[in-house]
Amino acid sequence: MRVWGIGANWGDEPLKDSFVLNDCLTVGWSKEVAPDLYAMLEEIQVNDIVYIKSFVPKNRIVNVYAVGVVSKPLDINNQKNSDVIVEWFADLTKQPIQISLNDVGGKNNVYSNTLYKEYNENIQNKIFEKIRERLL
Repeated sequence: MRVWGIGANWGDEPLKDSFVLNDCLTVGWSKEVAPDLYAMLEEIQVNDIVYIKSFVPKNRIVNVYAVGVVSKPLDINNQKNSDVIVEWFADLTKQPIQISLNDVGGKNNVYSNTLYKEYNENIQNKIFEKIRERLL
């Protein structure tokens, strides 16, 4: 099981609500334009944890808007559907969790990215806490 962060917005268009409403996540570009992002999307597997986030570089804050578990990975053979199907356990779109990178020891070299694998154990633990809260 891995943990992935995905951006909440595409430019000025907020998609966090759409992701949660439609039980999915995706990137905002075609495979031809962003093959590197699709290579990462293809690595996301069933039971991986995902969270929707935004990043405020000035304050070094990661805002977490939803936490979920992948129930169906990207179907690389389906050219019309570029979604990963997610069961969202925590919808935090109205009150996001704010994680200060100053508090968890994180660098901010990946948090502005559209999609990334989360390696920071402190952030992973905060994400796992939200899942545990929902399951208890």
